[in-house]
Amino acid sequence: MRVNGARCASASLVALLAACATAPTPEPSAPRSAPTAPAAPSAAVTAEKTYRERAIALSNDGRWAEARTFWEMLVLLQPGSTRYRQQLEETQRRISEAVAERTKAGEKARQAGDLDGATTQYLRVLSVDPQNAAAAQALRELEDERVRRAYFTRPPRTATAARPAAGRNGAGTAGRSDDVADLELGVTLFKQGNYAGSAQTLEKYLQKHPKDDVARGYLADAYHQLGLASLVQGRKEEALGYLEKCERAGYSDPAELSNTIRSVRRALGDEYYRLGMQAFASDLTKAISLWERSLYFDPGNTQASLRLEQARRAQRTMQSIDQGEKKSQ
Repeated sequence: MRVNGARCASASLVALLAACATAPTPEPSAPRSAPTAPAAPSAAVTAEKTYRERAIALSNDGRWAEARTFWEMLVLLQPGSTRYRQQLEETQRRISEAVAERTKAGEKARQAGDLDGATTQYLRVLSVDPQNAAAAQALRELEDERVRRAYFTRPPRTATAARPAAGRNGAGTAGRSDDVADLELGVTLFKQGNYAGSAQTLEKYLQKHPKDDVARGYLADAYHQLGLASLVQGRKEEALGYLEKCERAGYSDPAELSNTIRSVRRALGDEYYRLGMQAFASDLTKAISLWERSLYFDPGNTQASLRLEQARRAQRTMQSIDQGEKKSQ
């Protein structure tokens, strides 16, 4: 049973426990003839009721990972409660069953070559067990496989750049403009493998000659090569920037490029989702920020969307409890 290190045992919860342990005994008051109004429930009682209601509702919905967090908090609040410990053990059993089932489905999809299906299943594992090392490793390997597929299936360049015509500016070869020299230099740098230098030079040239399709084709290819190199090195955000520039430049195979961009965005969304799951145990605000980042890259990441909604709701609950404590002081 994993009670130690409950994910949401925040400073507010610690303060509540301390308040329960050290609250002074009120002085007896003189009897009154008129009955007094019942005392308002303490912050600890209010918190326990809130967490119990959330734990029961989440358990009924089958959202075991979220429910476990609240059962753990209840065990911390009431360490002598057999009922809360039994609920926590039952929740952990359900999580173990879900992990086994989803891991098996992920392995089956992976063996069939269905990378998207496998990714979905391993993310479902992490949704109930954020610290599952096997699922996290499988996701990293799936991302690497996507990169390899994107790299080795990229289409060869079909555009052929002709040498800029002499006298394009009305003069002979000896008097050609600096603009034409920039085009020649950009193409030469590309052929030498200096894609960053080629892109910079061709961008400069295209500012004055935006309709030059040859220059634009080489520019798109240069950004494509830079994007793939960044992917191979694991710099996904940098890669995405290059690939999106490649798309704007008019890459020769827009369908292939679009698939690669979607894969990179999905990989970034998954990565920030996992980072958010890791941060959730100790820093709710950081987890929220990471899940927002996940959805920025992949708005379709339903796990990140659900977690973000739950985290914001939990944050509002904790803030409400904190405000209640301040008012009661």
